[in-house]
Amino acid sequence: MRDLLVLVENELPVVDKGGEFDAQLAQGLPNEKGEKGKDDGQVELPVDTRSFKEFATAHLEYVSIFRQLEQVYDQMCHPQKRQSVKKAMEVTLGRVLETRHWMKHLNDGVEYFSLDDLAKVRVFFFLLLDASA
Repeated sequence: MRDLLVLVENELPVVDKGGEFDAQLAQGLPNEKGEKGKDDGQVELPVDTRSFKEFATAHLEYVSIFRQLEQVYDQMCHPQKRQSVKKAMEVTLGRVLETRHWMKHLNDGVEYFSLDDLAKVRVFFFLLLDASA
């Protein structure tokens, strides 16, 4: 589990500490009118360019991983390993909820969406993999 955390931390973007960004803030960034000066504290968040389909695919993957972890957890008899699997299940479930939140956001606030088409493509893909092996 610790190795997984190290891998995830290595993939995170590097934060500029006290460098170029702080110097730009001290000088003042141009606002919408093109004037330089301090802003009113509003920071513009980056726009996420991923599509609904990408989040839906990730959502299906996380649900599949959660189901597999659930089977492992049910059959595990070692208490320490069981705790580790439970933590992994909780993290995976958190990612499921996060992807669901983003899908709702991309679907104009509608909570109900059909993932049947993506599920069919996913099943067909795995059938092709099994046939080629």
